[in-house]
Amino acid sequence: MLVIYCTIVFLLLLIAIIFLFFYLNKKALEHQKALLTASIEIQEKERKRIGEDLHHGLGNALNQVVWEIDVLKRSHQSAQSDLEKLKTQINQIIHEKRVIEQQLYPKMLEMEGLIGAVESICDQLNERQIINAEVINGIPNLKLLKTTELTLYRMIQELTTNTIRHAEATELEVKFEKKGEYLNIEVRDNGKGIDKTTINKVKGIGLTSIDTRLKTIDGTFYFENRTPRGLKSTISIPINTTKNGK
Repeated sequence: MLVIYCTIVFLLLLIAIIFLFFYLNKKALEHQKALLTASIEIQEKERKRIGEDLHHGLGNALNQVVWEIDVLKRSHQSAQSDLEKLKTQINQIIHEKRVIEQQLYPKMLEMEGLIGAVESICDQLNERQIINAEVINGIPNLKLLKTTELTLYRMIQELTTNTIRHAEATELEVKFEKKGEYLNIEVRDNGKGIDKTTINKVKGIGLTSIDTRLKTIDGTFYFENRTPRGLKSTISIPINTTKNGK
């Protein structure tokens, strides 16, 4: 009888220890996720502040210089050619400033949502003839939490940048689709793909940042070579992190 009693007590203690272990592990993961989310939120607030400073400070100053050049052109006919060259250079600086502002904090994301913001990235790439880029949206009226939108936008931004810098590709495609209970985003190109011997090196090209961000929305990420040429990167998140629900 004593043996049975001791066995029951031992089993109860074992169950309690196992339960406590999983409970503490869950709490630790939740705490880690909360810290990651807070860290990313701080980064994004700082990006937004810098972007606004660029717009209201440097942007207004540059626009004022362009206006003053136009005034000088009217009063100094002989210097029109040099002033026009200077104006062109300043307008180029203004354009680059706007690109930096968009990268720091995408206002298009607030106005048009994730799809519109990604389409804006592709439009800029096409306009500058960097690569032929397009968005394929298989989920009409896609609605996401603002934090999820920003997280996904940053990851897509990172993947498209990697394609331009390293893939030697001429075509880029970003596809949104629903698969079961998951939202899948595929970023495809027709570049040189990834040599298996260099995968560890590739993982260091901004992909650590992607993994970190994914942890805050319970997502997954993987990439694979395409046949006959190119790379496909897939981001997958549970539908319950969106407002879609369908």
